[in-house]
Amino acid sequence: MNNPFPTALQLRAETATNALLAEQAADTAIFSNVIKTAVVAIAGLHFPLGSPAHGADLCDILDTLADWQTPRDPEWLAEAAEDAVLAMLEGTP
Repeated sequence: MNNPFPTALQLRAETATNALLAEQAADTAIFSNVIKTAVVAIAGLHFPLGSPAHGADLCDILDTLADWQTPRDPEWLAEAAEDAVLAMLEGTP
């Protein structure tokens, strides 16, 4: 916010943006824990006949799960939250 005397709408937008970012952070932490738990569980399994997923090597599955733990760029998240709030305020989906 560039204005030293923000409007009520600007304050509501900032609050909504912060709420979206907080919700994203909380659910991302939960998601990360689920993925880490899955990786540990899968790594402890033995498949004598190969991967349980048709067409996917077990190493590929574990690599994909590792990729899912790569966090989003914080700047991108902030911009996405601001865009979502602006769309909401404008009444667009």
